[in-house]
Amino acid sequence: MSTAPVPQTTGRPDPADPADERPTRPPGHRALMPHRVGGPRRRWDWVLASDPGLADLQSAWRTLICLVVGLAVGYGMSHALSFPSMLGMMIGALIGQLGATLVADNSIAKLTGGTLLMPVPLVAGLTASTWTQPHRTLGMWIVSAALVVVFACLKFGPVALRNGMLVFVSLLMGALMPLTRAQCGRLFVIAMVVAVACVAARLALAYPMPYEDLLRTQRAFVIEARRVAGAAAEVVAPADPSADRAAALRRMERSLRRLTTRTLTIDAQLAQPEVAADPHVAELLHQHLFDCELALQGLGDAARRIAGTPMPQALRDAVRAGLETARDIPLRRTGTLRPAAERIRAEAAAAFPSAGGSPAQEQPLAERVADLLDELADSLTAWLSLGRASSHDRTRAPFQPSVVLEAGVLPSSGPSARRVLAGYDGPGWRRAVPYVRAPLQAAAAVAITVPLADALNPARFYWGLVGVMITLLGNNTLSERVRKLFHRIIGTVVGAVVGVALVHLIGPGHVYWTLTVIVVACTAGTWGMKRQYAYWAVGLVTALVQMYALTTPTGQLDHLLTQRVEDNGLGIVVATLCASVIFPAPTRRVARESVRAHLSAVADLVKRVGERWQDPEAPVRLRGAGLAVSSALHQAQAVHHPLLRLPIGGRGRAIGNRLGLLSTATGHAKALAAAADIDIDLPPRIREQVGAVVDTMAGSLASLGGIVVGAGDGGAWVRVDPLLRDLRAELHLATGPRADAMRRSFRELASLDEALAGLAAVYGAAVAAAPRTAGAPVRRPLAAD
Repeated sequence: MSTAPVPQTTGRPDPADPADERPTRPPGHRALMPHRVGGPRRRWDWVLASDPGLADLQSAWRTLICLVVGLAVGYGMSHALSFPSMLGMMIGALIGQLGATLVADNSIAKLTGGTLLMPVPLVAGLTASTWTQPHRTLGMWIVSAALVVVFACLKFGPVALRNGMLVFVSLLMGALMPLTRAQCGRLFVIAMVVAVACVAARLALAYPMPYEDLLRTQRAFVIEARRVAGAAAEVVAPADPSADRAAALRRMERSLRRLTTRTLTIDAQLAQPEVAADPHVAELLHQHLFDCELALQGLGDAARRIAGTPMPQALRDAVRAGLETARDIPLRRTGTLRPAAERIRAEAAAAFPSAGGSPAQEQPLAERVADLLDELADSLTAWLSLGRASSHDRTRAPFQPSVVLEAGVLPSSGPSARRVLAGYDGPGWRRAVPYVRAPLQAAAAVAITVPLADALNPARFYWGLVGVMITLLGNNTLSERVRKLFHRIIGTVVGAVVGVALVHLIGPGHVYWTLTVIVVACTAGTWGMKRQYAYWAVGLVTALVQMYALTTPTGQLDHLLTQRVEDNGLGIVVATLCASVIFPAPTRRVARESVRAHLSAVADLVKRVGERWQDPEAPVRLRGAGLAVSSALHQAQAVHHPLLRLPIGGRGRAIGNRLGLLSTATGHAKALAAAADIDIDLPPRIREQVGAVVDTMAGSLASLGGIVVGAGDGGAWVRVDPLLRDLRAELHLATGPRADAMRRSFRELASLDEALAGLAAVYGAAVAAAPRTAGAPVRRPLAAD
C-alpha cells in the first residue's frame, strides 16, 4: 500500500489551529492520521512498544501460516500422487519454514517470484543426493562443499544466499531421506504446489502492508515518548516523596535509549518500498521525527538537571504537570501542550520576578522545559498528521536514508567489521581477500569438523556442519561467536527439557498433537529469533525432539540430544578458531573502527553545516546527517557492549568513559543539526570565519580518527572555541530569530568541540587552541530576518 502525495513544507502548523480539527480533503484523499495511530491507549500497546511495527509478530504469523499450509498441502499431494506422506510433509514444512523466513519482501512480485523459485534448488539438491547415496564419503564431502558455497554466495546478494542455503539444506535432507531418482519428478510437483499454496496463503492472510507497519511504528514511538515524559516527571518531582529518584532516573535513561532506537528504526523504514510513495513526503516525516526525538531528549536532559537544583515547589509542580500532560495527552490534541508550557513560564516569572540579572539557574531550566514542550507540540502534530498542516512548498531534497537495516534490525558490528576486512584489500592476491575470506574460513572449519564429527557420531555428522554454519553466518567478531555458542548451548538444553517433557505428555502415536507442537515451537522460535538467538534454539530443538521421538525410543532421547550438543559445540569451537586465524576481524579493532566511523559521521555533519551557511539554497540534509551520527553511536555501543563486561579492572571503565564522551558529542551534534538548519545570508567576513571553524574541526576529526585506529601520526586536536568566541562577538549586537539560531549553533559547536577534545585527550592526542581573529561587532540584524 502507498500513501497519496500530500502538500508539504518544513514550516510549523499554526498554533491557533486545533490539532484535532479535520480540514476538508479532496474526494478520495487518504486519512492522514488513522485512528490506530492517534486513538486512545489500548491494552496491547505494550506489545507494540516492544515490537515496533509488529515485525517479529508478523514473521511468526507468516511462519505459522506457511507451516500449516505446507504440511497440509504436502500431505494431500502425497496421497494424490501415491508418494510417501512423510516425505511430502517434510518437503512442505521445509518450503513453508524457509519461505516465511527467507522471503520477506514488501513487493508482491519479489515475494511471489522468490517463493516459486524455491523448489528448483531444493529439488535439484535432493536429486543430486540420490546419486551419492551409494557413496557415503563422497556424499559427505559434497554436503560440506555446499556449505562452503553458501559462504561464497554472501558477496552476491540475498537471492544467491537463499538459493545456496536451499541447496545445502536439500543435500542434508537427501542424506537422511530414503529418496530414489524416480521419485524426484513427483517431489518437484509437490514442492511447486506447496510453493503456490504458500504464496496464496500469504497474500490472503499475511498481505504485506508496509505503510500500515509505519503507522504502527509511529504509535510505538509515541508510546516510548510517553514513557520518557512520565519518567522525567518522576525525576523532577516524585509522586511519592520516599521514592528512589535514582531508580526513576535509570528508568528515564532506559526510555531515552529505547526512544533513540525507535527513531533510527523508523527513519530506516521510510526508505522501504511502498512506505512513502513520494520521497519529499518521506523527507518531511524524517525531519519532524528528528525534531520530536530531539525535543524529548532535551526534556530528559532538563529533568536530570532540575532534579539537582533547589527549585521552588510551585515551579517544580508546574514542570511536573507539563511533563504529565505530555505523558497523558490525546494524540489528536497535541496543541494542548502549549497551555502547559505557558503555565510553566508564568510560574517561573512569579518565582523569580527580578531574575533578569540573577545567576539562578532554576528559571532558565524551567523556561527550557516550556520551550521544549512547545517544540514537541509542533513537531508531534506535524509528524503524526503526516504533513496535513503543511503548505505547498517542497523540501529542498528528497529523502535519503541515513540508517539501513540489516536483516530487519539496526546494524551493530557489521558495517565496522566490513570496513576492517576491506583493509585486507591491496595489490595482487590481496584484492581477492574480501571475497575468499568467508569461504576459506568455512572450508578450513569443515575440513577439521567433518572427520571429527564422523568419528564421534557417524550417523549424524551433519550436526557439526550446522555448528559451523551458525557460527560463521551473521557473526563478525570473536565475542559475538562466543555469545552465540552460549546461546546455542542454553537454548538446546532448555529446548531438550521442554521437548522431552512434551513427548512424555503427548505419548506415542498422537501424530496430530506432535505436528501441533512442531508448528507452535517453530512459530515461537521465529518470533524470538531477532530478540535472542537462544529463543530460536529453544523452539527449534523442541520441534526436533518431537521428530526424533517418531523414530527413536524415548529412553534414548537423552543420549541423542547430548550428542547433538556435543557435535554442535564441536563445529562452533572449530569455526571460531578458524575465524580467529584466517583473515580475522579482531573485536577490539572493530571497536576502534566503530569509533572512527562515529567521528567521520560528525565530520560529515560539520561540513554540511558549513555548506548550509555558505549557500542557503543548497540541498543539504542536516537532520539526516544528525541521524547518521546517532546511528554510528548505536553501532559503537553495540560493538563495545561485550568489552564492558569481559575485562576486570580499569579497562572497562575506560571504555565506558569513551562511550560517555561519544554519547555527549552525539547529543550536541544532533542539536547542532536542528539549530543550524536555517535560511541565512551571512556577511562575507562571518562566512570566512565560519569556514575556518568548519575546516579546523573537520581536520581535527580526521586526525583523531586516524589516531583511534592506529593510523595517525600524532596529530593534535585544535580547539575551535577561540574562533567561536570571535564569531559570538561579531554577532553580539545582531538581532532576530536567525541570529538567535546562529548563537545556539555556536553554543552547540563549542560543546561538541569540548566533548571531542576530551575524547582526544583520552586517546593520548595533544589538545591545542586555534588562534583568535580580530573583528568588529556587527551593528545590524543578519540578512533574511
